Amino acid sequence: MAEDGAPGVVVVGVASGHFAMVEHWRPAAGRTFLEFPRGFGTPGGSDSADRAAITDARRELREETGLQGTQFQVLGRVWADSSLLQGHATVVGAALDRSASAAAHDTEIDALHWVPVHQVPSLMEAGVIADGLTLSAYALWSARRQPREDERALR
Repeated sequence: MAEDGAPGVVVVGVASGHFAMVEHWRPAAGRTFLEFPRGFGTPGGSDSADRAAITDARRELREETGLQGTQFQVLGRVWADSSLLQGHATVVGAALDRSASAAAHDTEIDALHWVPVHQVPSLMEAGVIADGLTLSAYALWSARRQPREDERALR
């Protein structure tokens, strides 16, 4: 959460079984991470929290990857460190077109990568994907894909 109280946003963009992920140098950790695009939310406004998060997700996706998304939906909210930080980030899913060429991205990002969905667990295990917001966003996205226990019992 920024100083102005606006929550952050994390974008889980998917196209043809691949996530759009960015390579990003993080000075605090002294290393590069593979992450979902993310950023600060827009302060104020009269939009509902979900509509504001989707607007912010569109902007962050475009700024960091140059990609345009469709079918945006809020997947949930995560707290990076609930014992130390007040704010949360809203996780937003989006459908992407992998054949669309990515426009120039902002200078914060080192590269855009199309990561096969099935490779994410092994990249997590290897420590390539290791930041808390990306791990949490992936968990929310995965939970939406899994049949719920009570739904399986009804089958």
